[in-house]
Amino acid sequence: MYRQEKPLVLMSTASAIPNNLAVDQIGQKRFADQIAVVHPGYVSIIPVDSEEQKTKYVAVRSSAVETNLAQVSQVMWCRLGNETWFVIASTLGIQVFDSNAEKCFFSHPCREGSDIADVTSPRLATIGSDLLCVGNNAGFLYLFHLFDQTCEATLIQSQKGHKCGISAIAGPSDSTDDVVASGDHDGNVIVWAVNRDHLNKDATFPSYGFACTSMHIWHKLIIVAYGSGHIRLFSIHPTAAMLVEVAAHARWITALDLAPDSGRLLSVGEDSLVRVWQIREEQPMVEHRFFSSIRDSMLVGARFLTSNGSAFCVSSYDSCEVHCFQLS
Repeated sequence: MYRQEKPLVLMSTASAIPNNLAVDQIGQKRFADQIAVVHPGYVSIIPVDSEEQKTKYVAVRSSAVETNLAQVSQVMWCRLGNETWFVIASTLGIQVFDSNAEKCFFSHPCREGSDIADVTSPRLATIGSDLLCVGNNAGFLYLFHLFDQTCEATLIQSQKGHKCGISAIAGPSDSTDDVVASGDHDGNVIVWAVNRDHLNKDATFPSYGFACTSMHIWHKLIIVAYGSGHIRLFSIHPTAAMLVEVAAHARWITALDLAPDSGRLLSVGEDSLVRVWQIREEQPMVEHRFFSSIRDSMLVGARFLTSNGSAFCVSSYDSCEVHCFQLS
């Protein structure tokens, strides 16, 4: 189904953090222009197939004169407030840059009080056209309203959402939806309704004994990956219930991605396998379509390069290569 292409080469190796791969495939663009991978206190940004764009190496620190580097947990490109942003989540909180990651327009510590431990491993998601949601290791959720480059972002709400650290968070794939989901290290999943730019708890799903590692929302489904290697599909409406359980990987799942135009789901894990699934809202809801083994690799990131899932790439811990696949 997919054939392996020539790999992309990073300036540094990938860190062993989940979902360690971001792409700038925004809106209706046919193919992603560039990807980003985290290496401890740095972010490596490389073009996918362009001679005009240059490879970048972004050091994450609180100021230009600061020597100590932050520990980065997630990066992403997003479209909010008619602008494309590059957002970095780290032990500094969040930093919002322009799409080229050259100028920082906004930052926030995303922690309560002065306890720096609260901000470990922030997670990022967007809601609609102007909201950014951040979850931190203390279980707090922060909701920001982003405008454009002439107006500073505004913190709308912060609240305790989980009893333990938030390990995964997802906004809707359809900008008309008004929900966000969050999962924690204990495996609990909470669905939040967004009412007048505020989060209100809508539904909860119990723990299955392993941490949530990644999640996505597609139509009225929540797709959650776990440390046990399972993928579970939950319905949001009309009733909150688990619909499907799949034993997808032999070890921890480290990343999920969803192609919103086709319903294809991409998963990778510590078992060196990359898999592609077809998700549907009717039976059969999950169908296995493709797999490949990246030999002697602990995979840590996976993203589609197109919105219909016709191409994707995966990153591996302690490797400079990003493996690329395309429909044959």
